[in-house]
Amino acid sequence: MTVIPNLLANAAGESKSLADAAPHLLGFFVVLGTLAALLGLCTLVSKILQRYQPEPAAPKPVRKPAAAASPASDSISPEVVTVIAAAVAAVAGDKQRIISIKPQKSSWSQAGRHQHHTSHNIR
Repeated sequence: MTVIPNLLANAAGESKSLADAAPHLLGFFVVLGTLAALLGLCTLVSKILQRYQPEPAAPKPVRKPAAAASPASDSISPEVVTVIAAAVAAVAGDKQRIISIKPQKSSWSQAGRHQHHTSHNIR
């Protein structure tokens, strides 16, 4: 509650000395010193952990994804297989590999997809 009298005193032209700011400066430097001590402690712990951490294994060579997997049946065209392979490489990365692509023949899965799509409320 001393803010208003201090503002009024400053507005009246009373000057403050450096001694009035000493507690604030001391608090500021205590906070900075504490942060510096925490930084030093974190750095020390990091160096200790790095010393006892095992060395990482050599990276494995990255295989390029196949341009197109051979279709499982005649119903899937090579263009569709190429698009699926490109989508998998874009989403999952170059480390993934397509084993097989088969057309969906189950009526249960089609019924489930149909039920799921018709359950959405379209505005």
